Amino acid sequence: SSPTAWVALTTNHGASDYHSFVAQYRRRVARGLEGIFSYTWSHSLDNDSSDSFLVWAGEGAEAARDRGSSDFDLRHSLTASLSYALPGLAKGWSVDGIFRARTGFPITVLQAEQYMGISFMNAFRPDLIPNVPVWLPDDAAPGDRRLNPQAFARGATGQQGNLGRNALSGFGMSQLDVAVRREFRVADRGVLELRLEAFNAFNRANFADPVKYQNSPFFGQSGSMLNLMLGTGSSGSGLAPLLESGGARSVEAVLRFRF
Repeated sequence: SSPTAWVALTTNHGASDYHSFVAQYRRRVARGLEGIFSYTWSHSLDNDSSDSFLVWAGEGAEAARDRGSSDFDLRHSLTASLSYALPGLAKGWSVDGIFRARTGFPITVLQAEQYMGISFMNAFRPDLIPNVPVWLPDDAAPGDRRLNPQAFARGATGQQGNLGRNALSGFGMSQLDVAVRREFRVADRGVLELRLEAFNAFNRANFADPVKYQNSPFFGQSGSMLNLMLGTGSSGSGLAPLLESGGARSVEAVLRFRF
């Protein structure tokens, strides 16, 4: 086989834009009951979402063709919280609830995870078949749906398809976190706070984005819960899955002394 030389080049051709609308409503609903409602519409666009990713810069791979939603783009995000100071015999105790919901992150379908042994973030995308549904309902698949393999046609080797970068949207997320807390004053020295917390209190299943590589036998289906996608605990992600949203219900007790 003939030797192959690869050259990695860093340029200043990266470009990004961010547009957003934020609204918040805060009100004391009743005595001891307060609520906050926040909504954000946003759209982040760029031609590359990281300066550490490798992108294919060969024929037909101009930066303009890679412009699309950022990898971290979230179009709609909603947060609602309530705090209630319990009356009567339970006076001194408070109940907090936070509900969070958002749409999914963008997905870029690729023909394979590597090309010539190297992982490129933009190569190579397939062609999108017109008039064919991209998603198929499937009760046996995580999230009850999967990407339709028949909606994407693999092009010739080393050739970029017409499917745009981050043209599809993955699974959204929603969960309710609940906490019960009370503070005890310790003479004049400080405050002892007891807090019992339940994350994803209803144990709602939130799934990671589906496998995006066409050559994978699991293409189109989610392979894990959302918290494993957001943080694996590895040196690459740096975040522990237990602390990320989208996991199974978890309960913890916190005892904190403030002085």
